[in-house]
Amino acid sequence: MPACVRCGKCCVLLHLLTVDADDVARWRREGREDILCRVGEARGPDGTTHEVWLSPHADGGGSGGGDDGHCPWLRHTPDGYGICAIHETKPARCRDYPAGCAQARSIGCMAEP
Repeated sequence: MPACVRCGKCCVLLHLLTVDADDVARWRREGREDILCRVGEARGPDGTTHEVWLSPHADGGGSGGGDDGHCPWLRHTPDGYGICAIHETKPARCRDYPAGCAQARSIGCMAEP
C-alpha cells in the first residue's frame, strides 16, 4: 500500500458518501455524536445504507461533504499538510485508501510506494 504524503487530495476530491455499518456502530460505542450528526440512514431493498458527511443543518437530508464540498474532517496544518480530525476513528474506506499507486495518481496524489 502506498504511504500517505498528507496532501489531502483524497479528502477534497473523493466524495465519500457511504460507510459500513461497523463504522457507525463504532462511533455509537465511542459516543461520537459529532460524527453521528453527519450520518443518515436510508433503507432499501438491499438493506440499510449509511450516508455520511451530511450537513448537520440539513434535517437528515443534506448533501454529502462538508460545508465547502470536501470531507468535513479535513484540516490543514500551517505548513499546508492535510490531516484528518477523526484519524483515530475514521471510516474503513478512508483507512484503506489508496489501494495502490495508480488509484492515488488518478486524483493527483503523490503517495509513495
